[in-house]
Amino acid sequence: MYLSVIQKYRKSGWLSDSEESWRAGRRVVSILAEYKRSTKGIIHDISATGKTCFLEPEEAIGINNLILSLEEDEREEIKKIMRALSELLRKFHPALSKYFSLIVSYDVVRAKAKLAVKMNAQLPYVDPKPKIDLLDARHPLLFLYNAAAGKKTIPFNLKLQEDERILVISGPNAGGKTVCMKTVGLLQLMLQAGFLVTVDGNSRFGIFKNVLVDIGDSQSLEFELSTYSSRLKHMKVFLEKSSADSLFLIDEFGTGTDPSLGGALAESILEDLNYKKSVGIITTHYMNLKVLADKTKGIINGSMAFDSKKLIPLFRLEVGKPGSSYTFVVAERSGLPPSVIHRARKKVQKNNLLLEELLNKVEHEKAEVARLIQVNSSQEKKLNELVNKYEKNVTHQEHKIEQNEERIRQKELRISKQLEDKFTRFVKDWKEAKNKKAVLDKYNTKLQARRNELSQKDLFKQEELIAYNRIHLKKGVMVKLKNGAVVGKVESVKDDKVVVIFGNVKTTSDLKSLVIEEKKSKKSNEKKEVQLPIKKETIKFEKKAEEKVKSSRPPRKSVPKS
Repeated sequence: MYLSVIQKYRKSGWLSDSEESWRAGRRVVSILAEYKRSTKGIIHDISATGKTCFLEPEEAIGINNLILSLEEDEREEIKKIMRALSELLRKFHPALSKYFSLIVSYDVVRAKAKLAVKMNAQLPYVDPKPKIDLLDARHPLLFLYNAAAGKKTIPFNLKLQEDERILVISGPNAGGKTVCMKTVGLLQLMLQAGFLVTVDGNSRFGIFKNVLVDIGDSQSLEFELSTYSSRLKHMKVFLEKSSADSLFLIDEFGTGTDPSLGGALAESILEDLNYKKSVGIITTHYMNLKVLADKTKGIINGSMAFDSKKLIPLFRLEVGKPGSSYTFVVAERSGLPPSVIHRARKKVQKNNLLLEELLNKVEHEKAEVARLIQVNSSQEKKLNELVNKYEKNVTHQEHKIEQNEERIRQKELRISKQLEDKFTRFVKDWKEAKNKKAVLDKYNTKLQARRNELSQKDLFKQEELIAYNRIHLKKGVMVKLKNGAVVGKVESVKDDKVVVIFGNVKTTSDLKSLVIEEKKSKKSNEKKEVQLPIKKETIKFEKKAEEKVKSSRPPRKSVPKS
């Protein structure tokens, strides 16, 4: 029926281009505005241009009413089903609530684990007392940013505890002071929120009840606060809330007002925070705070390293000394005209410049001391290696000597036992024999046979030596006498006679009386070549090590001979 209505309107030329549409959930046809009075039905809407009317034809009103009624019945049926289903599940509400909480917990743990893998984070040791002992600490966000850019994040170590609770970080601008302080605060909050943190696994974290932070500019037009007044408001909260289990972080402490007055007030606030035994980190350029940290128990200086030769920050935290601000160096790097910087240097008081130069000198001297310590550590390592090597050699030689002595002792025991058995047998035979001469002849025969056997062995060895020398003895070969220690050089060989030069003496000897001097192995030569260029200091170290080992080693027990 609806199609016939559309065909009728199309035939009459009343329809617009779109023909059909929906308005307020009812099916309508689009007709030209000039024909709206020529048709019967309900107009639901008119286009923005006023050229099109959306008409519900009279023939379609009943069908649309039926559709709306069916849709309402469908909604009511859905409500009934939902009510019945809710009633069925109502008794399972406690279990479903627990399951929901459990799923949320698992999802949070999974998210933390995925973040920890991405950041290469670790689980450190956790102590109940407030303390900070960080090894290879890195800012999590900076680490992720540098990892994506293929850059290396420079870690730092920091230890704050009972005797050294507050760290005053100084150094050049853009040197990493604020990043270092933010790293400590962020890692502490992450750990106490149940996250793994970007530190070495041997680090130790304490637990703080309060974490007080003043970083950035908090001025406000709405609350009529300037930079310094907002800072003072924060300091008021710090002094009220701080205690022995509080951690405070203050960036650019004391700035925002006259440097001399702001520095004095900052010094007083820092003394109060130290008196309350709070743990904290502040960054500053004020000289009086550096001096306070140097002379006050519980407060220590720290600085961000700066390469004064290359004029670049090293982003490395060094605890134990204040740092120079390198004001004029940073100004030169920023591109300010040299004339402006030169005039500024003249305006600065001479004492301040001397102090800056002194800090720079201290940094250079500290670098030199670190280098010497490294050299000393290397030499000490070499010395320990030599001592260990010497001890091993001495132990090996002593063990070898003991083995040889034991072998000789056992051999002597066997020979003594054999002689004792033979003598016992001879005495027995002598006592039992009637013909004493026969016994003597018997034992003389055995002795003669033994002598002949030994002579045959010696003769065989001698023949082997002669045969070997006949092949290998040539002009220029180094030899020595069979029972001698002096080495000579062969001049000529004729038959079984050899002419040898021993130093300035020329002598003729038999083949059986000479032994060819063995050549030294390449390894021994290499060892000697390696040992030649050793410095005198190393030789002294070896001698000291040898004396030290000999003096500390108990006397070796000798094995008694039986």
